[in-house]
Amino acid sequence: MKEMLAGLALVLGGCGGLEVADEPNPDIGDTAPVQGQHCVVEAAAVKPEEEPPSDLPPAKLDCFVSFAEAITFATNGVVQLPPDATPDEFTPEPPSAPDVTPTQYVIAVEYQHRGYGGRSLTITSRTTCAQGNIVMPSMPSGWNDIISSARAYAECKNSYHYQHVNYGGAVVNCGTACSYIGDPMNDRTSSIRWTR
Repeated sequence: MKEMLAGLALVLGGCGGLEVADEPNPDIGDTAPVQGQHCVVEAAAVKPEEEPPSDLPPAKLDCFVSFAEAITFATNGVVQLPPDATPDEFTPEPPSAPDVTPTQYVIAVEYQHRGYGGRSLTITSRTTCAQGNIVMPSMPSGWNDIISSARAYAECKNSYHYQHVNYGGAVVNCGTACSYIGDPMNDRTSSIRWTR
């Protein structure tokens, strides 16, 4: 009997009871561990008047042992941090050389723990929030229901963290920074949208 039930998930039924579901909840996503503690993923950009897309393919995730390696990758080598740099100290600086034009921007850094600690997920985009909204309709592998704190950059003044994929359910606006996302949304982010 245990073998028969091993693959089934329990979900809360509409009448307050429990019912057995044959398929996992699509809002839960993959929470498998990832290789490396500091990951980078590219988000999509849309015009402010456009609806955010919900049918994007899963974003490619690149993970690194150190945060410095992740930032070097995220900025195509423009920002070089000391090898022992930690995510909680990061503030992206514009290149000082006038002939250097970024081809990729750091939009945000999302953190596993409150106070900007633990694993980090650096979000990049080819544009800033000054040119459009940046969206992530679902979290990359290993990052669903993980986030406890966040910082936003690149002229992104609003950082909306949603409970469900495709911008559904409860939402918290972290603004440019929240050292703790709050108990109702702690470890519950499944999609994010950044705006000016």
